[in-house]
Amino acid sequence: MTLNRLYAKVLRDDLSEYVYFASIAGMSYRVTCIPTGFRVSVTGYSEKLPHLLEVVTERMLSLIDEMKEGPEKQARLAQKFEKARQSLLRQTKNFRMESPYETCSYISRMTVEDNVWHVQQYVEEMEDPKNPLTMEECASAAEESLLGRGRAEALCMGNINEAEAKEVANIIEERFRKARPLTDDEIPSFKSLKVPTKEEALKIYGPEVADLATPTKIEQVVYSAEEENNAIQLILQTGSEHEL
Repeated sequence: MTLNRLYAKVLRDDLSEYVYFASIAGMSYRVTCIPTGFRVSVTGYSEKLPHLLEVVTERMLSLIDEMKEGPEKQARLAQKFEKARQSLLRQTKNFRMESPYETCSYISRMTVEDNVWHVQQYVEEMEDPKNPLTMEECASAAEESLLGRGRAEALCMGNINEAEAKEVANIIEERFRKARPLTDDEIPSFKSLKVPTKEEALKIYGPEVADLATPTKIEQVVYSAEEENNAIQLILQTGSEHEL
């Protein structure tokens, strides 16, 4: 996830000059990293969108090849990669300074979501002096996400007909569909963990929670010593246990 975020930042920096002229022509693009891969979006005049999408997706792949050459051959990209790393590290650290409401919501999500990483783990990964993140492994991670086994979904809205929508879909397919697509059963899905019942909590935490109305609690002091507010979030789970 961190490597893909860095790649998206390097790509955004690399395409900044081209995007400036595209914005003057009333068009824009965005490539964002999401938990299941990448999201590519383009907006503007329908007759120009396929060309913008072609330029962006072509650069997404050529950038990977250049980054894999390493800092010796691609000094300019190495500078952009380090700039991206510092920027992402700063953003990640600043997240810990968010309001108690935001922090509380985040911790609650960490509690019930399966297979997630805490923000502190992202910080440690980017600051690890023994195993620093490299431009080459960033490119390899992006290549695996974009060209490895996957699945693409497209949504076209606005003044665009069926033929133009298929043209957009074909661009994505030609660029990124290099391997066998994932089946429905292989597509990553988000899973929620089941909060322990009171009986289960007694086995996990011991008799000290026997008299508590809410046996599962997570308390955390805010990161900023100047923060005066606080927040509480209560999780109530309903529905069939077979869905959790």
